[in-house]
Amino acid sequence: MATWAGETAPRPETQAPTLGMTRIPLHELYAQPKISQKLLDTSAFDVAAWLSERIANRFARSEGAGFVAGDGINKPRGLCDYPTAATADDTRAWGTFEHVATGSSGAFRTRSGDVNSADDLLDLMGKLKTGYLDNASWYMSRATAAAVRKLKDGQGNFVWQPSAIAGQPPSLFGHPVVLMDDMPAIGANSLSIAFGDMRATYTVIERPGLRMVADPYTAKPYVLLYCYRRIGGGVADFEALKFLKFGTS
Repeated sequence: MATWAGETAPRPETQAPTLGMTRIPLHELYAQPKISQKLLDTSAFDVAAWLSERIANRFARSEGAGFVAGDGINKPRGLCDYPTAATADDTRAWGTFEHVATGSSGAFRTRSGDVNSADDLLDLMGKLKTGYLDNASWYMSRATAAAVRKLKDGQGNFVWQPSAIAGQPPSLFGHPVVLMDDMPAIGANSLSIAFGDMRATYTVIERPGLRMVADPYTAKPYVLLYCYRRIGGGVADFEALKFLKFGTS
C-alpha cells in the first residue's frame, strides 16, 4: 500500500503485500515400446533414434493437453482446471481466475443496434491490468477461432486480422492469437477464450530432455525402450489472464 504525505507529516507503517508459496510438483510422462533385437542390429537406419523422435512428438502433445486441461493428478494442473468468478482482482479470492460472461449460453452476445458480438472481446480486454497488456495474447482452439473470424465491428469490418508476414500469428485488436486445440470448444458455460500474459500466468518446471533406458532382458528377443520425461506446470499469477465465459453469469 502507498499513500501521500506532507513534508513534515508522520509516516506510519503501511500495509505490506502478503507472500505465499506456490507448489508445482514434477510428474512423469513415459512410453515403453518394444522392438526386436534383430531389427536394432540389422536396420539400415537408427531405429531407436527414429522411435525417440516419434515419442518426443507424442510427449509434446500430451504436455500441451496437460497445461490446458490437466487435473493435477499425476499430470500438470491445466489453466482450465482452476475455478473462475465474475469478480474483480481486488475482491476475488486468490486461486481463482476472473471471467467475463457473454450473457448468452454457448454463444457470443446477440448483435442488435449498437450492441456488437465482438464487444465481448473488448470487455474481456478491459479487465486485464495495464501491466500485463504488453505481453498479452489471445488463446483459443481452432474451432473457436473459426467463429471469431466471422465477427465484425460496428462498421462491418472483420475484427480478426490475418498476418501479412509469413510465420507471424493473426491478431485481434492488436494482440496476437495463439491457437491451442486443447481449449474447450464454444458451448454452454464454456471457457473457450482466454486473454492475458501467459508467461506471467503459468509456470512450467522440468528436467530437460527425453531420457531413454534400454532393457534387453525382460522380454527377449525384444528390447524394451523405457522413455520418460519429468515435467510439471501450474498457475503462478491469477490476475495475468482472463477468460471469456459463454454463459449468462
